[in-house]
Amino acid sequence: MKTKLLRSFVLTAALAVCSLAADPFQPFSLNLAPGSSPATVQKVLGRPSAVLGKEVWVYFDFAKPNMNAANPEFDTLVVGFTEGRVTAVKITDGRVVRQLLAQQQAQAAKSTIAAK
Repeated sequence: MKTKLLRSFVLTAALAVCSLAADPFQPFSLNLAPGSSPATVQKVLGRPSAVLGKEVWVYFDFAKPNMNAANPEFDTLVVGFTEGRVTAVKITDGRVVRQLLAQQQAQAAKSTIAAK
């Protein structure tokens, strides 16, 4: 139960952080329409660097030619899914996403140890 609650929190936090972080960049094109399937996302972007449940895919070290070079820490693309379809695509600070992943992994390890 705690693991599901933590995963839900991490997914929500990742998308919230991403929605705040998208503003520093000019629009860019990925040829990825809202409602795209996971297979289409993989065809356009390749395999994700990390997956947070079935709802959030993370692409670290993401770079597009028309990104704002003044904010190099915004190097991570996060793709959000709802019921297997793309509902959000955001660029964010990769350091924040890595921290969330580390916290999720640490909590999962604690839960595993506590269950034994």
